Amino acid sequence: VRHLLARRERLDGSQRRATIRRGQFTLKNIPVGAHSLTVIDTGSNAGAYLSVDVRPRATTVVGLVEPIPGGQITGIVSRVSDSAGGSPEPLIGIEVVAEADGGQPGPGKTPDTEPIRMVAITDSSGAYAFRGVPPGAYRISVVVPGLQAGLQWVWVEVGSTSVADFRLSEAIEDGVGTVTGTVTDADGVAIEGALVRVFPRDWYVPPTIDPSSV
Repeated sequence: VRHLLARRERLDGSQRRATIRRGQFTLKNIPVGAHSLTVIDTGSNAGAYLSVDVRPRATTVVGLVEPIPGGQITGIVSRVSDSAGGSPEPLIGIEVVAEADGGQPGPGKTPDTEPIRMVAITDSSGAYAFRGVPPGAYRISVVVPGLQAGLQWVWVEVGSTSVADFRLSEAIEDGVGTVTGTVTDADGVAIEGALVRVFPRDWYVPPTIDPSSV
C-alpha cells in the first residue's frame, strides 16, 4: 500500500496536511489566497508541487496529480555562541525555505508559472527535511532575527540526499566591529568584574566607579 501526503503551504509558511487514501485528498478550511500544494509519495520519495489559488466559498480542483521521482534536502540549523565556546545550539521551530534556483519552473510547469518554493520547520533537534524534491538546483535560506542569515545552494538528483547545514552566529551591524581581550593582574591571573570601556580616539571619559565597591 502506497501512502501519500498532501501538504498545503501558504506564502507565509503556515501548513496544513492531509493523508491521501485511494488516490484522493481534500484540504478544508483553507484561507483565501495563493498557496503551494505539495504531494509526497513517502514510499518512493516522489513528489509534485503545484500553485493553487483559493477563492471565497469555492472549491479549487487541481485535477490529476502525478508525483515524479526526486531526491531529498536535509540539514540541521544551529546557533553558534561565543559565550558557549563555539558549540552549536539547535534552533527549534525555525523556517527553512527552498526555492528552485535560477527561476526555473518545476516538472509539469510552464515558464509562465511560479518556480518551486518549499518551506520546512526545524524539529526539536534543529533538523529539517524536504522530500520528493524534483531534480535541479535549489537555493536554501534561513532567516532568524538577531542572527546572521544563512544561504546555501544545493543540487538535487533522483534518489540522492543533498545536505545544507546552517550554523548561525550573532548578527553584527554594518560599519561596526568587535574588540576582545583578557584583563589580568601582574601574575597573569584573570580579574573578574573589571570595568572595560571603549571610546573614539582622543576622546577620554573617566570611568564611573560605584563607591560601594571600593
